[in-house]
Amino acid sequence: MSMSVDDMKEMFRALINDHDETVDSEEVAFNPQKIFEIDPVEVEITSTSIPFIRGAYNTLTGRGGVGKSYVALWSVVEYLIDEPERKALIYFSEDFQIEINSRLKALCKFKDVDYIDIAHRIHFFTVENDDKEKFAVPSKDGVLFNNAYLDKMLEFCKEESIDFLVFDPLNRFHSLSENSNDEMVQLVKNVFVRVAVELQAVVLVLHHSSKGIEGDGRSRGASTITDSARLGYNIAKTEVDGKLKLTVIKDNMQISKKCDILTDDAGIFYLPTADGKSHIHTKGWLSGGKPAVESHTYQMPVV
Repeated sequence: MSMSVDDMKEMFRALINDHDETVDSEEVAFNPQKIFEIDPVEVEITSTSIPFIRGAYNTLTGRGGVGKSYVALWSVVEYLIDEPERKALIYFSEDFQIEINSRLKALCKFKDVDYIDIAHRIHFFTVENDDKEKFAVPSKDGVLFNNAYLDKMLEFCKEESIDFLVFDPLNRFHSLSENSNDEMVQLVKNVFVRVAVELQAVVLVLHHSSKGIEGDGRSRGASTITDSARLGYNIAKTEVDGKLKLTVIKDNMQISKKCDILTDDAGIFYLPTADGKSHIHTKGWLSGGKPAVESHTYQMPVV
């Protein structure tokens, strides 16, 4: 059945009117401020070997099996040593309890800290107990967020004084298209940034890198996955000796310069591997404008 021009005009007018009725001008707030009227938020940088930003979305990308979860666990242990009253929540949905526990014991032994204390301050989801809840799924109206589950997680974190969260891997937490910048920016903003800001926590999301050149820093899927991060790293193995190299791929706030990261000429610093042969050297991370630790060299314990 064909429509006349007048019928089409009437249909479009109806659509416009329906759209107008959904927006109540009295409920819309528009309050820009002068720069000196805005309360500044101090940027807090962790004093871990690899610095992260509290209250922000941080990323760590790399190919499967390169050691992302090990580096994340290393960072959490260091953080909890520096923050004895704080706790962490870690989703390691691709790792089994036995391997995580083995790594945790080795790290605590190497750092000469009480395993029981650290273990009691980390809450885990592993392969065995993963609840498989998604933060976001597609719907006919766009992206549907699991706010009920997200609210429960936030409540739990507040009750437990959790302010370091690891989500591994990114695709575990949604059923969206990772090639869609629109869907990924909604996921990042409405889940990971929300969690980071509301808890003033370190949020570290682990994500697989593309199948391009090893260590080129490109994450798989939409560019916004790493572009939206306040601080982003890529981890890869060197071809010659298999050492882990960590490259800063997103650093809008120049954290790497503020923390005085010691790198080689290519801007890469090396991480310790499980064989204990390679190492990382730092030159005094800054936290709140003051040196947090002295210069030191780390070697990863054998696991």
